[in-house]
Amino acid sequence: MASIKPPPPQTNQYADIEWRGNVPYSKYFGDVYYSTADGYQASHYHFQQQTSLSTRWKKLKPQQTFTIIETGFGTGLNFFTTWRNWQENAKKDTHLFYISTELHPLKPEQIQQAIFHWPELRSLLDQFLSQYPAPTQGFHQRQFKSDKLTLLLLYGDATESLSELTHPADTWFLDGFDPKKNPQLWSNNLFCQIERLSKPNTNLATCTSNTEVQNKLISHHFQITKKPGFEKKTAMLVATFQSATPSLTQPIQKKPWFTNKDQSQVKQKYATIIGAGIAGMCSAAALAQRGWQVTILEKNQHVAQEGSGNPWGALYTRFNTHKSPVNQFFQSSFSYTTDYMKALHEQTPDQTFWDPCGLFQCAFSDKEEQQFQTMDNNGFWPKSLLNYLTAEQASDLTGISIDRPGLWIPRSGRVSPRAFCQHLLDLHPNIQLHCNQEVSDLIQTVKDGEPSWQLNDLNGKLILESPVVIIANAQSAKNFSPTQYLPTSQIRGQLSFVPSTQASRKLSTIVSYEGYILPADPVPNEPSRHLMGATFHPKDVAPNLRAEDHQQNLHQLAQISAELAAQLESNTPLESLGGRVAFRCQSADYLPIVGPIPVMDQFKQDYAGLRAGKLKIDYPPGAYLPGLYCNVAHGSKGLISAPISAEVIAAHIENTPQPLPSNLIQAIHPARFVIRGLKRGQY
Repeated sequence: MASIKPPPPQTNQYADIEWRGNVPYSKYFGDVYYSTADGYQASHYHFQQQTSLSTRWKKLKPQQTFTIIETGFGTGLNFFTTWRNWQENAKKDTHLFYISTELHPLKPEQIQQAIFHWPELRSLLDQFLSQYPAPTQGFHQRQFKSDKLTLLLLYGDATESLSELTHPADTWFLDGFDPKKNPQLWSNNLFCQIERLSKPNTNLATCTSNTEVQNKLISHHFQITKKPGFEKKTAMLVATFQSATPSLTQPIQKKPWFTNKDQSQVKQKYATIIGAGIAGMCSAAALAQRGWQVTILEKNQHVAQEGSGNPWGALYTRFNTHKSPVNQFFQSSFSYTTDYMKALHEQTPDQTFWDPCGLFQCAFSDKEEQQFQTMDNNGFWPKSLLNYLTAEQASDLTGISIDRPGLWIPRSGRVSPRAFCQHLLDLHPNIQLHCNQEVSDLIQTVKDGEPSWQLNDLNGKLILESPVVIIANAQSAKNFSPTQYLPTSQIRGQLSFVPSTQASRKLSTIVSYEGYILPADPVPNEPSRHLMGATFHPKDVAPNLRAEDHQQNLHQLAQISAELAAQLESNTPLESLGGRVAFRCQSADYLPIVGPIPVMDQFKQDYAGLRAGKLKIDYPPGAYLPGLYCNVAHGSKGLISAPISAEVIAAHIENTPQPLPSNLIQAIHPARFVIRGLKRGQY
């Protein structure tokens, strides 16, 4: 009797494999992940030697990058082989971007078992597994800074994932399962993306010599050569892209206004950042690790003073069941930031900015309880990131009485914003902080024949001049003429500092609901306290603490733990509670505003047809102010969204692969509001 083919794994589910000796075998595709003879040697022969990587890397110029795109990450063997080769042959001050697609990732322990077989790869394996992302669909950027190497894993359908890339490859690795067993990874639509993301002399290698693959490569402007395969494999293909002009175009969405028509490499790697909060410090760190000299101008006396100034903050994000841009952005941000904090803390374990205590998200209504139950089963959030718990299970886990069910998010934790910002400053000697420096205006100018910006103080005196400026001062960004159009608002929030009780000190995790409460925080020379909050009051500019806001914070807690709320409320009179008032900067669509700043008058002229609903005109690329960017409007989730947003900014500035798919880059782009305004007749 013929064997029955198992069903395909669900999206965001780990692959279903079995082991045949030391080689993993896909039950669904009926194929091995690498050569049974010697996977490492085969990978080196097929992909390193046949694409002449070592020779090409030695020809790279300082500050130059090299991009490899692979179809089929699998065990990561090609990635590890490339990493080792890069270590041995890369020139100083060059950077490798390795981009790889994968529909069904392997479990960490399966990758461990596969790669551990080769001793020469084990040291790389440990570094990789410490940052291996959970299987959420989308882009996952991970950095291996000591080797100037960035990995970008694209989880999901390869053709769909590649359609969201805009950066071309220098080399392609085509390494999916056999074309006859996995035709989807060798479809004509995928080869259209390969052509789109290639440039003259981009080369390619693949283990297969399948005739259909040969024909597709030829039809997409590759010149192919058949070569002997490794050991028992009779033949393989290498190819070179022959198109006379780069075929890189806009992604499928074709929204040219999000493409910078004057994008060029900045000759002088020097940038100035306005604002030393979380967004500003993350932006500074992202550039500093790329070799930039960064100056931060902060109007207060220390880092993280205003919206970023709470003693502790929770790594909390939106937990939803559908793939809207907002939900996808915050899911990607959550995945990146939790691993980012973990990796940063492992480098400096004596620092106290990160507490991986986990977070329990209560369902504060019956409707939300139903949503959470759906979310626990629909796969958008994998089990490795969250699990549904009953109220009884939640009480056992958190250490306090919880009245409602919810979601347990073990990878979450709390961050001390000020300690985190100070840590980034101490970590990077390339960053210089200048406090008590308030920038009043920005003047576009030219210095040494290159575009530049003059930053003036409140008295009109020049503070400094810089070729690149990142505006990261939240609501104050509207004080500058290039960014005054941004539709942001201030949201007042009040935290309550509530003295702990003997019972409340058993709380071991963050508990989130309509508000949140953190585990007791030991304060030097003072009784321990809980941070609880925060209120949400738009159009409220009152800076003083209010007893009624403390009452509101306690009332929100009572909805999910009446017992704990009663204990805390009876312990200290409301009038004597400490706390903190801060103002969140929030955009009109609840997403941060991250990217280059458009030239408003030119946008209005170039895209005037949008006012009349003319969407299919061949519009030109966007006109942007050279060297000017913003990273603002993170609302109450800046700890989650700022680290990945800083990487987006750095990629814009250096014109390197983006850490997020193009639809999300567009969703947070500053130009989105101009385009929406034109379509609505507001401009």
